[in-house]
Amino acid sequence: MAWSHQYSSVNSKFAQDTVVIALNNNVFLAIIIRFIGFRPVCVLQGAVINGAILTITYNEPLDGYSCPDFTDITVKVNGQIKTLTSTSTGGLPDGKTVILTLQEAVNSNDTVTVSYTKGTNPIQDLAGNAAANFTDMSVINNTP
Repeated sequence: MAWSHQYSSVNSKFAQDTVVIALNNNVFLAIIIRFIGFRPVCVLQGAVINGAILTITYNEPLDGYSCPDFTDITVKVNGQIKTLTSTSTGGLPDGKTVILTLQEAVNSNDTVTVSYTKGTNPIQDLAGNAAANFTDMSVINNTP
């Protein structure tokens, strides 16, 4: 008796395990286990600001067309909400970032936080998995 195993992602919503067992006289038994609702998670890794550029990083490449609206993101500097002038998703070098531009640069001693709430065009990975909301995440300030 011999057997083989294969794992495959069917699409962004399903995955399956297939086990094939070869019995005597060329008789095969295939067992297919389908995982419904399997969706890898788009996980937030952190955020860094340098001057007026705030970069939010995720664990996997993002869909460049899933650029959030300004109203979906709140940036606070020393507790005060700041104005964004642009957002982009899937930035270089690896496509795992959301890049925000603030109207004014921060100082090196400023405390910065960022919040995100999914809107009509949520941040998502290439498989369509939406990023989770987060509130007042501390941002590393690398402004010289």
